[in-house]
Amino acid sequence: MLDYRADFSIFNYYQQINKTFVYLNNAETTHKPRVVIEALTDFYTQSNINVNRSLAAIHDKTMLTYEASRWLLKSFVNAKYVEEIIWTHSATASINLVANSWAASHCMPGDEILITQMEHHSNWLPWFQLQKKYGIMIKITPVTETGSLNIKEFYKLLNVKTKLVSITHVSNATGCLNPVKDMIQAAHSVGAMVLIDGAQAIAHMPVDVIDLACDFYVFSAHKMYAPMGIGALYAKKEHLDSMPPWQTGGGMVVDYHENHEVTWNAIPFKFEAGTPNVASIIGWGAAIHYLNQCNRSQIAQDEATLLQYFKQQLSQLKGLRVICDESHYISIVSVQLDRLNHYDMHQLLLEEGVWIRSGHHCAIPFMKAMNWSGTLRFSLALYNTKADIDLCLEKLDSILKHRHSLCVIPEKPLKPVNAICLDALKTLSTMKNWSMRYRLLMQLSQSLPCCPEHIKQPHYLIPDCEQQVWFAVQLDTHQGILRVCGDSDSQIMKGLIMILVDLFDQKSCVYLQSIAFDAFHQFKFLTDLTATRLLAWQYMLNQIKSLIDLDTGKPK
Repeated sequence: MLDYRADFSIFNYYQQINKTFVYLNNAETTHKPRVVIEALTDFYTQSNINVNRSLAAIHDKTMLTYEASRWLLKSFVNAKYVEEIIWTHSATASINLVANSWAASHCMPGDEILITQMEHHSNWLPWFQLQKKYGIMIKITPVTETGSLNIKEFYKLLNVKTKLVSITHVSNATGCLNPVKDMIQAAHSVGAMVLIDGAQAIAHMPVDVIDLACDFYVFSAHKMYAPMGIGALYAKKEHLDSMPPWQTGGGMVVDYHENHEVTWNAIPFKFEAGTPNVASIIGWGAAIHYLNQCNRSQIAQDEATLLQYFKQQLSQLKGLRVICDESHYISIVSVQLDRLNHYDMHQLLLEEGVWIRSGHHCAIPFMKAMNWSGTLRFSLALYNTKADIDLCLEKLDSILKHRHSLCVIPEKPLKPVNAICLDALKTLSTMKNWSMRYRLLMQLSQSLPCCPEHIKQPHYLIPDCEQQVWFAVQLDTHQGILRVCGDSDSQIMKGLIMILVDLFDQKSCVYLQSIAFDAFHQFKFLTDLTATRLLAWQYMLNQIKSLIDLDTGKPK
């Protein structure tokens, strides 16, 4: 197995500060080799000039390097013409370009766009926006019980009304590899165009757009060892010629006429409005040059071997289930936990120096189809080693075996519950880091009173939260007091609920009306919460405040 870690400065950094650093979150973003960082530094220290604008002497060198990246990318995906590579700011932007240019100008009300249930939100939301705006029909290919694509249903949904098929090459949630070449051929047989979301595939396997015969292929730089904030769209030249610009601005017009009509620039510049991300594009070229020098077939083989080993070892651990079926998988393994919430496991692993991803992975429709609140996702890259996998497994196994002791780590005997929570909000905001705050919330969660079973019903679930959080506030009008209770599958959320239960349950509304609720939205520790946890916290506070206001006659 080849070792590429020496090319990536971040591993040396963590080694120097003597910290464990096992990075298995490559599906979210990859690290950058030294040559990419040097390319960025060289641009900003030696050039820092815009392309297509200046007559300065250094402009020619910058322009050549900038366009060389386009040629490198053209060869990397085996496009026929270099002008078939369009710079965007992400794979998401590339899909939106196709949706708002090609689809908006070529599809009519009643035409169908076929997507799948396993798509990332980026390949889901743009099409439904078109449906609202133009009356285009969206058809969805379901997934099987194990999470792979239901190919039989895909073929059933294809018909002469299908104008575009938009599918992921590799699922970002599970790593499932779709048979896109066969799907493209089938789509073309009914006259449909095909867009492939290659964000998770491009760094792990050869991509030949001519061999695939796809019409559009989208991907991002940051998932293939290049800078963030830059993406690309491959599109067949004949499609680009027929597409109007989506975003308009500088650099895309060669003439302006008296009737306010314009003459568009040639492709690809016709679709590249405004100042481009020159540094990142040059950095992307450096990343492609780096990958071209690597033994990519050996890298793919090593990743496959590591993935198989990882899955086999994970299947031996008690307390989790590996998401896997007969389908082919690339670089990613996702698991479901039996009793511990995936967010809590994520945090515990992070404290041990193991970087992964938890949650719905921007694939909520897929998660809902599978009836999952989320998964724990591990994803590989060329710099990962068997030692990474073994250390991750060791930490994971230890947490699964000792999860109860890890949740409660009192540094001194616990105070009575009331005394704990009166100080908790102040303490959380004065603690030095999220790790310490997390431990306190885990500790508080152990004091949460048992929630009545009738509360654990859909009616009491907090909406739009990735975790299951049940919360109920009732007003005892006879006594003028609040009754507050709740529960969650997340220890962190249970800790937050415990604070609110202790502060507000069995308390008089008259007593509580003097509380400045705005302060509860401004505590420093709230910035550490994920967006949906923060929304859940605000939802619970608003529920409490509305009943206090109702009882005291205070305007809402």
